[in-house]
Amino acid sequence: MVYIRSKKIKGIEYAYLVHSVWDEKLNTSRQKTIKYVGKVSDISIDSIPKEYRNIPNVQTFLTNHNIGNKINVQKEHVKIRKIFSNLLVDGNLEGAISVYDKYSKSFHLSSFYDYILKIVMYEIGDLWKNKKLEIAQEHIASNTAYSFVKTLTERMSTSQQGYKIIICTPEGEWHNLGCNVLESVLQNKGFKVFNISPSLPHDSVVNYVLDVKPDVVFISVTLTENMSSCKRLIHKIESKSSVPIAVGGLAVTEMKDLKLDAIVSTDDLDSVSSLAKAMIKNQKKSKISNKKG
Repeated sequence: MVYIRSKKIKGIEYAYLVHSVWDEKLNTSRQKTIKYVGKVSDISIDSIPKEYRNIPNVQTFLTNHNIGNKINVQKEHVKIRKIFSNLLVDGNLEGAISVYDKYSKSFHLSSFYDYILKIVMYEIGDLWKNKKLEIAQEHIASNTAYSFVKTLTERMSTSQQGYKIIICTPEGEWHNLGCNVLESVLQNKGFKVFNISPSLPHDSVVNYVLDVKPDVVFISVTLTENMSSCKRLIHKIESKSSVPIAVGGLAVTEMKDLKLDAIVSTDDLDSVSSLAKAMIKNQKKSKISNKKG
């Protein structure tokens, strides 16, 4: 596997193009440097040898650090979104999958969800609100999007043995495309995911948490009117369990003044896996500290 590794030295970030090689004798992987790329702040697309520029891991690094021809990437995303939107409205699942398969040759799954699917669904919603799209077309697009995410998730291995995560919505919240996307991203990262969305009675959610004993609970809220229900669910879980809770979704994004210690925005899908691991790590440290106390 080829990727770009960065390293900070005296506050300055440097990048290296490396190749991960499996050492059979030591039964572990080791990094072999292909090229020292230079200061991250000075890197351009020309800093990367041509034969490595289209590798997904390299593309992701360049995109995340705003390196390379950003304008062309943005234009390409606009073009892809237009095509993908038309396919969803037409109910063309096969075509939508084909668009993703082509995209995935250069970018990761979370990038497609963040830069294509999420924005397209917002745009379709706006078209419907402004009466530029019939309700039947909006339903077709939404149902096709659900099938699209389900198809990608089913492609992944179902033998995940990593940390356990429960994904749910508060009672009354029936929008769960975000939950399905989150399930797809986390399962792709090796987590064992239990997606119990949409809307369940809060007692049922709490009982399931106590039964499964997950490492993290993610709550997704789309409509702002369901935030009160979300708060009640958080308090019920906290009264029975010390499991870390993260809350994300459109409602959380829109309520910028929201102040709840239990809420962490998970709007950036590319960072969700790191967020989950950090929450689990902090929880373990807290338990060790409590035992010593």
